[in-house]
Amino acid sequence: NGWWGFDFDQSISPTQSALWYQEENYLSSTVIKDIRRASVVDANYMIASVARLQLHQDVKKIVLATHTVPNANLIQHDIRLAGTMQFNTMGNSFVTLALEQDTEKKVHTWCFGHYHGSVDRAINGIRYVNNCRGISNTMYSQFVYHPQRIVIDY
Repeated sequence: NGWWGFDFDQSISPTQSALWYQEENYLSSTVIKDIRRASVVDANYMIASVARLQLHQDVKKIVLATHTVPNANLIQHDIRLAGTMQFNTMGNSFVTLALEQDTEKKVHTWCFGHYHGSVDRAINGIRYVNNCRGISNTMYSQFVYHPQRIVIDY
């Protein structure tokens, strides 16, 4: 999943963002603590998985998938989110630490969600793709939906 790290905008405190999210969604402080813990646990799992896959010679390419946005740079262009608490609830920057373990440069594509805009962008040789359908009958829904193709050559 990836969960939320509440830390995308360095000028906004992660604690303030978590409190905002808690109030906005009528959540208990226990749920927020669980989300923050899950963001670290999920990141550590991804870090360990990428490190382990470096040792497998039969693994040539890795496709990572998270529900949350892995890198703030992928959505910082969105003026609806920039400078808002909501921006800090879009992703988990901890998961990108997995790329430090990619010593063999096997990570090929990172598919992610939670963001309601389309993204198909390469950063440092990795393709980042978000192509959500959105929530039906809301402003986040794409009336016409076109799937993205991801091809992995060996």
